[in-house]
Amino acid sequence: ADGNDLYTHIRPLDAVRGGPRFAFVGADGHPIVVDTASGSLTSVTEETSLTDFGGEVGSLALLRDGLGVIGFDPDRLDLAVRVASGSVVVERHTGDHVVVARTITGIEFGEYVTGENRPRTEVPLPSSLEVIAGVGVFIQPDAGGTYEVTGGGLVRVSSHDVVTTNGTRRLERRQGATGIENWIVDADGRAWVLDGFDVGGDVAMSPDGQWLYLSRGTALDDVPILYGVESGEIVTLDSRKDGLRAVWSPDSDFLAGLDLERECLWMDFVNGLTGCVSMNRLSIPADPDSSLVVY
Repeated sequence: ADGNDLYTHIRPLDAVRGGPRFAFVGADGHPIVVDTASGSLTSVTEETSLTDFGGEVGSLALLRDGLGVIGFDPDRLDLAVRVASGSVVVERHTGDHVVVARTITGIEFGEYVTGENRPRTEVPLPSSLEVIAGVGVFIQPDAGGTYEVTGGGLVRVSSHDVVTTNGTRRLERRQGATGIENWIVDADGRAWVLDGFDVGGDVAMSPDGQWLYLSRGTALDDVPILYGVESGEIVTLDSRKDGLRAVWSPDSDFLAGLDLERECLWMDFVNGLTGCVSMNRLSIPADPDSSLVVY
């Protein structure tokens, strides 16, 4: 239906570790939280200052709206905070947090500690800036290579383009003698070629590094799959994410995304099971500024 086109801008932004819960922010700017275990819905409608979190980031979840970022504690859904305008706070795979903000000439970043004004570093706008939920922020400058944004500065991850990573294991795109090659690289330097797969679409590595989501599947057929990085197992998915970025659950048990044909929040589990939460049941506004977060 034509109305489904309105969902195409709904996007994941950030995630924190916890249970199987999802949060949306819609046209009114207020997060709506759904607990998939209990089926309960909660609308966050109040805003307070950051000091109400007692100086601890805790399990802060973050959603971007048209005015900046709204943060809330999943265990205290009656409290929501306006973090900053135009800024994004991201939890890294190391457990600390970084804040990233766009400026007129580029981006600025630094360590994020609640209630403290930490110094920031500004760099020119990179050719690519990627936020990976619970992993970190990565940039690819025009000169090539991939760098991770940390509180202390930019750290070079690879001399190649990193397609996706969980913070310790990564999928790289390299220029080989016969064309582009895809490599899996571990933190200890162990590396091997990933042959026969199409990584040109949406690709996401699970937090534990054991699974890759490939929206275009193998080189022989255009079917979305989950691929076991070490086991070689392939789980064929019957739900395409329609160009919307898929989000892994923090425990790596399932992949979540919006299925426009079914009009639902679709979950593909690594054990082959599936689940669906109706978008109509959630009454989520189909707004271009809406975001999706799983935590």
